Amino acid sequence: MTDSVEGFRVYVETRKLGTYLILEKCFANNPKFSKQTMVRTLVDEILTSKRSILSVQKVRIPVTQKVRWNSAICKTCSEPIPEKMLEGEQCAGCRSLRYYEIIGS
Repeated sequence: MTDSVEGFRVYVETRKLGTYLILEKCFANNPKFSKQTMVRTLVDEILTSKRSILSVQKVRIPVTQKVRWNSAICKTCSEPIPEKMLEGEQCAGCRSLRYYEIIGS
């Protein structure tokens, strides 16, 4: 079942960045923006701009209600997961989605 909630989206409006040249370069991912030499100026521009560069929109966000599920324990890592996510007796993190190697205890 999908419901919705109302809220506010706050975002940086790029057309309002004109007087903040370093901030504008940063947001545009401009190659002339250098983290090594411009970060202090960037922070100063962010603090100086306050809310002047922000815009707000009232939004509706779809929210799916949590579905109850039966718990299972992975035989390898002993973590609880939804039963339907088991791959055999293991969680996907210990099988198909494993992205790390344990190197110590």
